[in-house]
Amino acid sequence: MGLVMYDSTNIGDIPRDAAYVLAYVGGNPAFTQVPAARKRFPKARILGLAVASRYDAEGVDVEKGDVPNALVPGWVKRQLERGVHRPVVYTSAANVATIVKLLASNGVLRSQVRILSAHYNYKKHVCSPNACGYPTADGTQWTNRSGGHHLDESFLLDDFFAAAPKPKPVPVPPKPTPAPTPTPVPPKPAPTPGVVNRYLRITDKDGSDTYLPYTKLARLRRGIQFSRGKFNGLAVVNEKV
Repeated sequence: MGLVMYDSTNIGDIPRDAAYVLAYVGGNPAFTQVPAARKRFPKARILGLAVASRYDAEGVDVEKGDVPNALVPGWVKRQLERGVHRPVVYTSAANVATIVKLLASNGVLRSQVRILSAHYNYKKHVCSPNACGYPTADGTQWTNRSGGHHLDESFLLDDFFAAAPKPKPVPVPPKPTPAPTPTPVPPKPAPTPGVVNRYLRITDKDGSDTYLPYTKLARLRRGIQFSRGKFNGLAVVNEKV
């Protein structure tokens, strides 16, 4: 489908129903258009284009009399640091390859910027080797007399104004499992003097012994547990004091 964006040195030339509008930032007061564009087109998506490298904006105008090629990498990096998602570089189709190479040599990837090329062949298109022979752009200003008026018109890819992808949530590390609390070993029952005392000696998996008063029921229960591997040893101990 594509998106249609208009711009003009005279804001009044742009159709009232424009959904996407390019407006200049900085320079001669007559070219500071963003406030007027926002007022005239309250529902439109406004793309601010800086006409000098000292101005911050979403895009930069790279052509004679505005921003030279050499200042583009620094301007782009500054906008990226400000949080601008894929700053726009507007330049002639013939200058796109030079700009992309210059950005790459300064550590800026092609995917980090949007290229808005100017190619007045008066055919609606987005520049690419197949479409017109020029390097691939994200949008192209293809005419300066849209509808027969003093009006620039650009054709943009559908995702030209796509928002920055949301960062992936950082997984929360699982809470550490607390170390098991050791079960206290009950003391050996006090023997009854003058008689034979009988105990059940249970040897736990850690080698510790636990003594319990001997009863047939206790012997039966502990025997079942021993057969199921609950502990390592079970014995009957007779002791006289």
